[in-house]
Amino acid sequence: MFRAGQMVSVGTSRYTVVSKLGEGTYGAVYKVVDMEDRREKAMKTIKGENEGCDEVRNLKALDGVEGVQKLHNSFHFNNHLVLVLEFYLCDLGKIAESQRCSQRLVSKIGFNILHILWQMHHIGILHRDIKPENLMLSYDGSKAEIRLIDFGCSVVYKTPDGKRQKVPRKDYGFRLSPYSSYYMSLQIPATVFDDVEMMLYALMAIRKCYPFSVESLEDRNDRKKKFHAHPQDYLGRNNRFLVPFAQLLFAQQGSRAIDYPALIDSMKKSSKFNDRMPFIVHFGRRGRISIE
Repeated sequence: MFRAGQMVSVGTSRYTVVSKLGEGTYGAVYKVVDMEDRREKAMKTIKGENEGCDEVRNLKALDGVEGVQKLHNSFHFNNHLVLVLEFYLCDLGKIAESQRCSQRLVSKIGFNILHILWQMHHIGILHRDIKPENLMLSYDGSKAEIRLIDFGCSVVYKTPDGKRQKVPRKDYGFRLSPYSSYYMSLQIPATVFDDVEMMLYALMAIRKCYPFSVESLEDRNDRKKKFHAHPQDYLGRNNRFLVPFAQLLFAQQGSRAIDYPALIDSMKKSSKFNDRMPFIVHFGRRGRISIE
């Protein structure tokens, strides 16, 4: 839709396209420079959507949540909805490809994501698509922080006054996604527990102990079912630090009462780390990025 060097002008806003970052079935994501403040931003195009769609509405509702990607602008361009978003360094999936993520680092990442989810769920929004590629590293030149992106599958599950809303169960291909929670894989409507379970799966993938990468949907769901019952059977000696958290999560899910402070405390106790210190970024050869 856009090409490198192209100027995109809408009203008083002007953006210079730098490069295409990725492309999917319904659109693409570009790196652009906002000509007003000269800052890099991400420009996401979605075919056929309008500015009243769930993604825009939910991002606006979450504008005050630290850790959620910021929406700067939205407009229509050539039958596409265009979102101008905060730009980040890279995703945790890419970092994990070349870095061995320590127990301490994985626990610290989980600790930070849980705080984001707690705030997001308090507002009444479920993400429903948490995976390493949607966990980004924000870097301002001195400190780095974790950011949650891509709210295309997000949905409101309760109103500001606490009234529960019906959550769709077949609006996206959750049954086929390897990172979907066990119940979402069975096409059961998502709850707050499913976002936390998907976060756990993302941590396991970053740690390279993800056991659900099998072709058969039946085998994958069977493994997830067994993981719910006995997480210690799937988290070997070097990954035992995540077992208490998994057991607590599934116990809370069984009682249908989520306790975020208890989950956060469990994650903090899983490995020693300084939760007051920001992440540190290291830049290596050939564009390699690592964090600690």
